[in-house]
Amino acid sequence: GFGTFFAICNGASMPLFALLWGNMLDSFKNVSDMSNQTLSMLLLFIYIGLAVFVSGWIMIVAGPSLEKDNQFNAEKLSKKFIKAINRWFDAINQAELSSQFSSDTMAFQGALSDKIPLVIYVIAMAISGLAVAFAKGWLLTLVLLGVFPIIIGSMYLYMYNVQKKEKDKQKLPVAGGRAEQSLAAIKTVKMLNG
Repeated sequence: GFGTFFAICNGASMPLFALLWGNMLDSFKNVSDMSNQTLSMLLLFIYIGLAVFVSGWIMIVAGPSLEKDNQFNAEKLSKKFIKAINRWFDAINQAELSSQFSSDTMAFQGALSDKIPLVIYVIAMAISGLAVAFAKGWLLTLVLLGVFPIIIGSMYLYMYNVQKKEKDKQKLPVAGGRAEQSLAAIKTVKMLNG
C-alpha cells in the first residue's frame, strides 16, 4: 500500500545518498567553480533530506503494521482463553500467572510495533545498494558478495546465542511463581503466628 511504497523509497534513498556523497567529493576537484557546485550540492542534500524525512514519517505512520490487528487479536485471544481456561489452570501453576501474563504482554507489544515497514525498508536498501554497487564497480561488488557467507555465519552464531538466552528467559516465570508462593507462605505464617 501507501506506506509500503514510502518504505521502499526510503530504503532506496540510502545507497543513492552514498552515491551523491561520492559525487559531491569528486566535484571538489574542480576548484575554479567550487561555490556554484557547493550551493547546488547543498540544495540537493536539503531536498533529499526533506524527502527522506517525509517518506520515513509516512513509512511509519501509514505502513503495514500489526497494531491495526490488535483489537481482532485481543478478541480472538480472549475467546480462546475462555475456551481453554480449565485445561490451562490444570496445566500451569497459578502462581506463575502474573509473571507469564507480563512476559506475554511484552512480547505481544514488541511484535505490534513498526517492524514490518522497517523490514521492507531494509530489503529495499539492500536491493538498491546492490544495484548501485554493480553499476559503479562490479568487481569489488563480487568480492564483497564472496564475503557474505562469513557474515551470514557470524549472524547465525549470534542468533544461536540469542536463542540460548531466550531459553533462560523462559525459566523466569517459574522462578517468579515460586517467589510469589514463598512470599504468600511467609505472609500466612506471619499472620497465624503474630
